[in-house]
Amino acid sequence: MTFVIWSIEHDAWWRPAEIGYTRVLGEAGLYEQEDAARIVRQANIVHFHECMIPVECVADLAGDDGRMKKPKIDKALRDATRRNFERLSESRTFCLLFNERMVEEVLPLIQMGLAVYLDKPIVILAPAGSAIPGNLRAMATAIEEFDPADPRSLDAATQRLVRNGKM
Repeated sequence: MTFVIWSIEHDAWWRPAEIGYTRVLGEAGLYEQEDAARIVRQANIVHFHECMIPVECVADLAGDDGRMKKPKIDKALRDATRRNFERLSESRTFCLLFNERMVEEVLPLIQMGLAVYLDKPIVILAPAGSAIPGNLRAMATAIEEFDPADPRSLDAATQRLVRNGKM
C-alpha cells in the first residue's frame, strides 16, 4: 500500500525523498508503508506532528490544479488528531461510523491513516445501503450496517461486531 504523509506541524504534505513540504497534493511524495511508518515514527518521538494516509483515501481531495479542495487543517483539527492518536493507541480496534459526507472530510482520513500506522483492525458501521467507497471497504476487516431510523439498530450492529470478535 502506498501512502502520503501529512505534516500537522507544517500544515502541508511531505514532498518526495523526504525533502520539504508542499500544499499541493499532486506534488506530495509517495511512500511505501514501511518507509511511511519509519518517517512518522521518527517525526513523532516527542510530539505527534505527522501522520500517514493511504493514497487511495486522498485521491479525490485534489482539485484540477492538485491543490486540496478543503481549507487548510486548523488548530481544532490538529488537536482532534492528537486526541484520536492517544485514544487509538489504547484501543484494540478502530471503529469508523460512516456517513457519505465523510469522504470529503480530512479528519476521518487522518484517523484511518493513524489506524493503519498503529496496525489496528478497522471496522465500519454504516447506514444500510451506504455507498462506501471501495478503498474504505478494502481497508476494513468488517462492515456492519444499521438502520438509521431505528435507534436500537446501531447498538445491535455494534453487538454483532463484538460477538464476532471484530471489536
